[in-house]
Amino acid sequence: ILIGLVGSEMCIETEPELVFFLNFAVYTLIEYLASWILELGYSLKVTAYSDYLFTLNEHTYIGGSAVFALLGCAFLYYLAPKWTEAFSHLKKNIRIVLCILLSLIFLGFVFKISLPYIW
Repeated sequence: ILIGLVGSEMCIETEPELVFFLNFAVYTLIEYLASWILELGYSLKVTAYSDYLFTLNEHTYIGGSAVFALLGCAFLYYLAPKWTEAFSHLKKNIRIVLCILLSLIFLGFVFKISLPYIW
């Protein structure tokens, strides 16, 4: 998502501040919309941020957004390169099997979420 929003990988490598603020904005928007939709559509109050200092209409805690943005940067700049390096050292057959296995697991989650009563 970030590569599409920023425009290129080169920008991600040279501007970590932009990546942090994009992570921050995307997480804040998703959490706010999810909380707002659940409260309006289903009368569910999922988050209880009334006691927190920095909130957006008690739907989103800004501190949580900052933590998520930091975790996103840690993944992008530290974990992803390490996993890419480890994955590239595997034999081609093992990489293919691993990709198929992870794709099947992902599809299982998608079907479980979209069709919860069939399974």
